[in-house]
Amino acid sequence: MKSLVLAVCVILVSACDSSSGPNGSWKVGKDNSAVYVFIEENDSTDDRIYKGRVYSVVDESVIFEGNFDYSRHTPIDYSNSEIYMNWDGERLYLNDNSFLKAVR
Repeated sequence: MKSLVLAVCVILVSACDSSSGPNGSWKVGKDNSAVYVFIEENDSTDDRIYKGRVYSVVDESVIFEGNFDYSRHTPIDYSNSEIYMNWDGERLYLNDNSFLKAVR
């Protein structure tokens, strides 16, 4: 019986701390600053432009949808969720001190 209760608790805790979000997005940031992010290639010929969406973790509503301008001139592995660190409402910071800036 204790094993069953423990298993249910583990499942519930895992569900509450989901790292995947709507439409293939992944969780970025921690605590109150966390969001779900989905980034992909843009059809643009400019290698610095990517497109994507940022969702609220609370209700999964779209916070931003559109183009992102990369701060460097080298391509990024945009599908690697490990490179994204934080969203400040305008910039999506990457683990190499670069960022993707929302183009509004």
